Amino acid sequence: MPPLSAFRCAIIAWTCLLALAGCADSPDIARIEHRVTRIERSAAAVRAHQLRQRWAAACGQDHSAPPPAGAGLLPHSLPDLEAWSRRALPEELARRVELLRRDALLAVVASDPDVARLEERAANDGTGVAWPALIAARQRAAQQLGYEGFRALWHDAQGVRPGSTDTLLEALDDATREPAFTLVHALEGELGRRPTHADVVERKARAYAILDGALDEGGTLGRALETLAAMGLTLEESALEVHARIDQGGFAAYPIDPPRDVRLVVRSGGGLANQHGVLHELGHAVFYTAPRGRVPAFDRAANRFVAEGVAKFFERLPFEREWLERIGAIRSEASGSMPHTQPEFELLRARELLGRLRFEQAAYAAGGRDLDALYQSELSEATGLDRGADREGWRALTHLASQPFSSEEYLLARLIQCQLRRTLRAHHGATLLDPAVGRALRESVIAPGARANWHELIEKATGNPPSFDAYLEDELKLGERP
Repeated sequence: MPPLSAFRCAIIAWTCLLALAGCADSPDIARIEHRVTRIERSAAAVRAHQLRQRWAAACGQDHSAPPPAGAGLLPHSLPDLEAWSRRALPEELARRVELLRRDALLAVVASDPDVARLEERAANDGTGVAWPALIAARQRAAQQLGYEGFRALWHDAQGVRPGSTDTLLEALDDATREPAFTLVHALEGELGRRPTHADVVERKARAYAILDGALDEGGTLGRALETLAAMGLTLEESALEVHARIDQGGFAAYPIDPPRDVRLVVRSGGGLANQHGVLHELGHAVFYTAPRGRVPAFDRAANRFVAEGVAKFFERLPFEREWLERIGAIRSEASGSMPHTQPEFELLRARELLGRLRFEQAAYAAGGRDLDALYQSELSEATGLDRGADREGWRALTHLASQPFSSEEYLLARLIQCQLRRTLRAHHGATLLDPAVGRALRESVIAPGARANWHELIEKATGNPPSFDAYLEDELKLGERP
């Protein structure tokens, strides 16, 4: 056997050292994995408890129950999770640590005594009573964790790359400003006065009256389930519970223990708004009940932007001529007279949401001061509408306290929905109501769940980085963007 060279001896020695280091590190990795599993189970139990309470309250049932043991484990684990996230861990364990770290950020803020007290007051007494002080409390809690403010922390918790959504939203703002102001100017000429938000809502209701009449009261849930069946997307009855409320309350999905226990609250009755709402929540159910293999229960319902984008995809199907004909809401020969999407209303809706988001950002920057003036300024500037008659203003926006920055989430969900729809049409032909479309949606978007950053997931699923191009061109009909 030839003698070993000095170089080969060095390589062998280095390999042995690495092996020894790995052996020494293995027990530590095992301890971290054990702790992570414990935190995941605790976090899932706490989330299930909170969602059961909300479900019971929405159904008019008793929702008083003590929290599970170890409810404070997730927020108290943030220092460990941050330390572990800086270590070289096995890929799967690193992903689990990162998901827990993000959720722990929001848990720490929510567990702040002032934040918890003000969130409860906002839920009981209304946004107008508690939100200004809640802003200041959230800002302070985020800054104590080293963030510039609560929105920066919220972005980190959603897995958003710094500045990435701002760039997208600025592009949307630039593309829609002039067309929206031109439309508002035309409405002003029609009305003989500056139009209000109420004028837009009333005109939209008139435009969609024919769809409201076509979507009768008795078949709302049945049509939605037929839609899923046409796409090859079936839901396990044992995993899904639907409560239809008879009042005018909202719609909601409660992924209590996905995929085994997902509950929906929908509004009974017919009409376009109810059909949208039922399809939206069933879209959430498709996302939450999808089998994802050996995925920790904790992360099955994560990735909010993608979950909302999938729900928007289903919600918008009543604007598709093929849906109206396939579900039997109208006869084929009558479909040409249906209004389908009304780009001008969606355009003004986009401007409204941009204005609300700018207002929310400005409100946090101002520490919750001068909110009435900020609201009037930001919404008027964004929409061009007369906001003088909008007397309740920001006080009517209940999501400001319960779902911060939901306007941003909504707009990004519309981006995802339109980009997915364009891709699916390009690959599967004109129809969306096809099992091949459902299979592609499940495999490329739904199945990954929280395993990929939303930006990366959409780029992989569509072949293009996220952009508002499909939304601007297909939904708002603004033509090719430069």
